[in-house]
Amino acid sequence: MTPGEMNAGKTRDEVKRDRLKPELFGEPEKGSHLTGVERKASYPSDGIRSAGSALLAVPRAMVDLLFLTSGTAAGLVQEDQVVPRVAELVNPGRGSVGVFPTVFAETGRGRFSVGARMVGNLGSLATGVRIGYGGPDETVVESRLRMSRLAPIPAIFTVEAYADRRTDLEYYGVGQAPEEDPRNHFARDVQTREALYRERRLRFIAGAGIRPYSDVEAFFSVSVTRRQADDAQGVAASALSRVFDVDRLPGAFAETRFFYTEAALRADTRASRSRPSPGVLAEVYSGVGVGDLSRGPAIWLTRLGGRLIGSIPLVRPTTVLSPRIVIDGVIPLEGTLPFNELARQPDFRGFDRRRDQVSVVASLDHRWLLLRYTGARIFIDAATVGPNPAKLDLEHVRIAAGFGIDLNSTTNEIGRTSVAFSPEGVRVLLTLGVAQMFGDRQHRD
Repeated sequence: MTPGEMNAGKTRDEVKRDRLKPELFGEPEKGSHLTGVERKASYPSDGIRSAGSALLAVPRAMVDLLFLTSGTAAGLVQEDQVVPRVAELVNPGRGSVGVFPTVFAETGRGRFSVGARMVGNLGSLATGVRIGYGGPDETVVESRLRMSRLAPIPAIFTVEAYADRRTDLEYYGVGQAPEEDPRNHFARDVQTREALYRERRLRFIAGAGIRPYSDVEAFFSVSVTRRQADDAQGVAASALSRVFDVDRLPGAFAETRFFYTEAALRADTRASRSRPSPGVLAEVYSGVGVGDLSRGPAIWLTRLGGRLIGSIPLVRPTTVLSPRIVIDGVIPLEGTLPFNELARQPDFRGFDRRRDQVSVVASLDHRWLLLRYTGARIFIDAATVGPNPAKLDLEHVRIAAGFGIDLNSTTNEIGRTSVAFSPEGVRVLLTLGVAQMFGDRQHRD
């Protein structure tokens, strides 16, 4: 009997019910495999599959990170204040928790650390914990809590705690040409002008931001930071106390404590902060801080500056030419600034070895999209510092050029590798699951 004859005169529901009655069709012959193929879940010969699964563990984790770090959770992987757009806050989805590997590697002093970051995404609330280890004097522990609101206007609130130990940090002195700057006091019979020091740091940050318009963000933040700097271990003639007269170097072999508060305003017309997108970003900030050196007299300072970034499309929207200028300044209002509170140049992709009261970095990037979440760039940077804007050193401008690959989520950069060439050498940087080096003032060194 054909199926058509069997179902003649039956309704559609009756036909569906009959399909669930195996007695109508008879039992399949044993071994006929009509119900599927039975086999073990794995065989001893599946070693290649197991090895491949292990090799793909990190890429799989990064794919998870691409989709988890959106909206509120995106800010847990970066070191820049951002208020998500409305589209990033609606339909936050169910809660999820992910654990991802982190890697930081940099040439020069050979800094390398690995660790893990756990991100919990509960829609409007996100929390993250990160640990990293690169040796007894290369450790970091970080915890962040981030909450967002959609109405009446998009807003973000963050609380962070951060503790780290770092060693072999470089200090060449103040100014663009430290060996010629009379403000530097080198030790007698110095064998090198490159000093290496170790720093222990503890920092707490609380911040709030709002997005009154689609492309405009305003921020207010406060931080408390404590630092202790001394000689790096096992560096002989390059130790800080062997290169500089530490009695005349504020901040050396001392504990500094600073309370800093800042307000910032940003306008960003780009569709994405992480991927190549046409538009313009303009940001200005101003802050004031008070602290002390080894519990001595109060030190007052103010910071101000800004950045301007253009993103000009070439042929297609995902291929852009991006000029940029970043200006940072710190002005002592009372007391002497510790050397580790001077303005530095993390935006410079060569070796960040200059610091002073004013820093200027100009860059030109050509960026394009390779894949949906992967971009490439070639770049050239120029940087200088000075005691004030009128005394910027234009005779010893430092240049670096190179190329890089960026790994992005829909809202955030989560990985980067770059190679920069300069007269000082070749700098190779690799970051994965940790913030880029160009964070805001609250997060910078």
